Amino acid sequence: MELVILLDGSGSVKSENFETLKTWTNGFIENLKVHDYGTRVGVIHFATTVTEISPLSPNVDEIIRKISGITYNKGVTQTGAALKYAYETTFASARANLPKIVLVITDGKTTDQGFERNDFYVGGCKRLFLSPLTTAMYGPDFVF
Repeated sequence: MELVILLDGSGSVKSENFETLKTWTNGFIENLKVHDYGTRVGVIHFATTVTEISPLSPNVDEIIRKISGITYNKGVTQTGAALKYAYETTFASARANLPKIVLVITDGKTTDQGFERNDFYVGGCKRLFLSPLTTAMYGPDFVF
């Protein structure tokens, strides 16, 4: 699979929560068993601006190092811009015939004008945001 993780670094997340988000994301990536399944992971940090932290890569150690080095920048929540970047730029190097998945980690409120936070369409499939984000995964066991 080709997985892009979008990390919300906006002001509403708060600095201490952003550090928790980074730690959780690193643990999540470690538990994906990337090498066993041929998964590639990309990471995008977004707030007022969108920054690609890592292109799609199977190198877990490098991805974790890059996530750990992200600086909390505050700003507004440009979720739509981050999704657009993921689909138009990060997935441009995606391998054909593999699932392309975006995991959005956010506090659930976007400030994008013209972007409906409750639903959007990608490739004909309707996706729904959980707003506010009310669930979290804990521990080493993840179900896909």
